[in-house]
Amino acid sequence: MADFGLSRGQCNDDSQPPLWGRYDNSMKWHHVIPRSVLRNSWNTLARHQSAENSSARNAAHTWMRILGYVHEDAKKLLALMAAGQLPFEKWLTLNSDVAFPPWDIVEGPGKRSDDPGDSFDEYTVGLTDGEWWRHKGLKTLNENLNAFNIAAAGLQAPGSSIFTMLQTQFGMVERNLADVKAPIKFRPAMWEITPSPDNKELPPAQAKWRKRRR
Repeated sequence: MADFGLSRGQCNDDSQPPLWGRYDNSMKWHHVIPRSVLRNSWNTLARHQSAENSSARNAAHTWMRILGYVHEDAKKLLALMAAGQLPFEKWLTLNSDVAFPPWDIVEGPGKRSDDPGDSFDEYTVGLTDGEWWRHKGLKTLNENLNAFNIAAAGLQAPGSSIFTMLQTQFGMVERNLADVKAPIKFRPAMWEITPSPDNKELPPAQAKWRKRRR
């Protein structure tokens, strides 16, 4: 297989979030499905997708639709990637799209006591009904992406079945994700200040926060 790199759609940690506009400088964009899980899954698909590996290409194409790409644009970009000819400007956009899909992002306090690190960041309180169902789907998708990453790890030529299974999972969530154009912006109903050990009330600027609990 040809060398993998940016011109073939390899994504890395250099991605920047879109200019959504934050509530204030104390806020961060929090990933629901960890950024590393998204990146590793995408890179496996990008590495193996080609006309000869239609199962990987089909899964990558469905993912790009979930990221907001229309059919023809996704098809053209995948062809450029397979040929190792993806222009740097298009790679910059793709890198950001893979790392910061709006359906995976919640704006919240930067100083958290419950930061999950590289694990799934589950939100249950303060969501609309539509957001609640979407996050339920993201939890299942996260499990499937992790299983995919484990199954494909270290394989030079993963079997078509793991790509087909992943495409099936993408198809199940595509309808709920593809039309999401913006992250969940900061919403006080979703957050609370973490009580201090001595129960003293800290100013919001000094306090750590956590997701509200039922």
